[in-house]
Amino acid sequence: MIRAIGLIGCSAALCCQMLAQDSRATIVPGQIDHDGSLPLEARRTSLRPVLAGRPLNRKFAVFELRYADEMREGRMLRSAQHKYVVFNSGAHPEQLFDLTADPGETRNLAKGKTSQKLLRQHRDLLRGWIAQTNDDFVIPIKENS
Repeated sequence: MIRAIGLIGCSAALCCQMLAQDSRATIVPGQIDHDGSLPLEARRTSLRPVLAGRPLNRKFAVFELRYADEMREGRMLRSAQHKYVVFNSGAHPEQLFDLTADPGETRNLAKGKTSQKLLRQHRDLLRGWIAQTNDDFVIPIKENS
């Protein structure tokens, strides 16, 4: 999971590379694994290889979405080409975007009949990540939907 805590000045290239390659990083201003002072409770992967120009060999990244209303939260899974977002509530809790064809994220593919296989693939990736990391987030979509 990547958490940007008050991050300012991250280059777009660095952030995109982290998104595509690292699913368990925490970013704290001025502390990208240089001094070892990141919180111990944070699930993270060192970003030092990215800063050195080496890939982290990740197929996706997961972000935690939290709001002032502590009852509303979500997760975002970013794969190489797609962005899958799911919230724990709402009339339409899922979003899926093809970031190559629609970089402005104006067409939600989650409701399209032709995108259901792709939607299930991303939902399954997120479910697997949730199980692997003992995340307590619950995807509010039944398995057969």
